[in-house]
Amino acid sequence: MPSSRTIVSYRPTPDEEGLLDALSHKLGLSKSRTLAFALKRIAEQENVAAVSPTPQEMQAIQDLYAELGPDYWKRRNALEVRQRTTPLNPEEREELIQLIDQGEDWNVRRLSFFFSLAQRYGKPHDYFLDTLGVRHHPLARRTQ
Repeated sequence: MPSSRTIVSYRPTPDEEGLLDALSHKLGLSKSRTLAFALKRIAEQENVAAVSPTPQEMQAIQDLYAELGPDYWKRRNALEVRQRTTPLNPEEREELIQLIDQGEDWNVRRLSFFFSLAQRYGKPHDYFLDTLGVRHHPLARRTQ
């Protein structure tokens, strides 16, 4: 990692300047903030040595994901699709609200588990979400 003196005295080439301009515009940050952000991401990637959860932690993850099984997702998706086309009756509407609440509660517990796991291993908060490919429940429909 370059020293802070090197970073402060860095002068980009014309090609790098154009890339920095485009990236800072896309991110909505100043050039110096964009450069700092990029350096931070590089440092994070360099410091991330591969870590795998223990078998007990993997079992806890499997148990967590098993809580919302195919029946949950099938019913929730059916109600959400119907809600877009026709009004739900009061019982169905209440059921959909309960299913959404259940999913949100589950997601909070899931993220809390993964973030505490990452903290325990000294990794970025989303490390295990990315390395295990579990940003979403595998049965959840993703918004297009």
